[in-house]
Amino acid sequence: MKHAEAAKLMGQVVLVEAEYERSFESAMGKKQRRSWEPRIQKKPRPGWVVGFRYLQAGYIARGDWESPNEWIGDTAIPSLLVSYWPTLQPVRVPLDSFKITNAVEPYSGNLPWAKMDRISYSEAMEGWPRDAKGRWKAFKDFTPEENQTHTARQNELARQRVVAAQVAREILEAGGEHAEWLMREGKRKELSGAYVIMSMGDPRKERH
Repeated sequence: MKHAEAAKLMGQVVLVEAEYERSFESAMGKKQRRSWEPRIQKKPRPGWVVGFRYLQAGYIARGDWESPNEWIGDTAIPSLLVSYWPTLQPVRVPLDSFKITNAVEPYSGNLPWAKMDRISYSEAMEGWPRDAKGRWKAFKDFTPEENQTHTARQNELARQRVVAAQVAREILEAGGEHAEWLMREGKRKELSGAYVIMSMGDPRKERH
């Protein structure tokens, strides 16, 4: 790719299908090969073209007590620099592994938490001891009474999850109307069967 062609791509949104990764081969005698290998993306991701670089490949010649290691370059691999987001470091992209696109926009790497993660963290922090300024205490600053109360609560939550998971497993293994209800509610609420049982109860006894 000529510099004029690279300049035309600057700032454009491209869909990245592979990234270059540094690779090291096992040392052969006193030489170790260092190169760059393309790694295929599981899901192509959009980003902005922010530059163009040649990646150096070659050998590291190992030295000894009297002479330092020496870098012997033998190949220059052209690549695009693509930034997925302004706060993320650009990645190196092979010239045959991107497509110009206007259909999608780059997105932040800070993806939203999964719903179950939010529930789990919320449960863990509920009732967490606070200091005089209302801030959560570090675990090491708990009083003996706070430590005892916190441990008992966490043990009870763990027991409830185990029981709920067992109930959900029994319902799914039995099949039928209750199993269909459990799968439907789990999909609707984006929760596991155990969390559905914990929030809505055992459908074999009552339906909320």
